[in-house]
Amino acid sequence: MTRFESSGHDQRRYKVLEIDAKGTLYLHKTSLLCLSEIIKRLTEGTYQLAEPSTLGLSKEFAVLNCQDLKHKVPSAESGVYWIDPDGGSHGNAFQAYCDQQTDGGAGH
Repeated sequence: MTRFESSGHDQRRYKVLEIDAKGTLYLHKTSLLCLSEIIKRLTEGTYQLAEPSTLGLSKEFAVLNCQDLKHKVPSAESGVYWIDPDGGSHGNAFQAYCDQQTDGGAGH
């Protein structure tokens, strides 16, 4: 579950669909139970647009490891990302190359 703060209101949002640069569409597993509702909202135009994920793109939004990035952002492409191995303060975060095509994103 991801929690977002917006205008002082606590909103819970769940990532449902994602598409990568090659046009591959990803439907998140948690969305399978409400597939007909997703299709209905997409065809009726009753949805909100979200900004692209910034996870792993800066020290402040570092991920635990490359596999964590792939799990949270399935459309992430191979490249250099910020890693924070303890998930605590970002003081020990570092940049590393993540091979997102091999071994479920665990390739380095």
